[in-house]
Amino acid sequence: MKFSKSYTTLAAVLLLALAFSLQACKGRTAENMEPTGDTVEVVIANHDDIIATQPDSIEVPE
Repeated sequence: MKFSKSYTTLAAVLLLALAFSLQACKGRTAENMEPTGDTVEVVIANHDDIIATQPDSIEVPE
């Protein structure tokens, strides 16, 4: 099977784009963060207020 030059170029560009995106998206780690001394407040949300209780049985019309 013979690939055309444009398919080979497209494959190379896609491979380079994938390689660069994987390297760029490594997220926050201890190595790439510097402490600033700022205080951050963490609030744990109580999701019990959002949850609706469902009845044990639901009436179905005949």
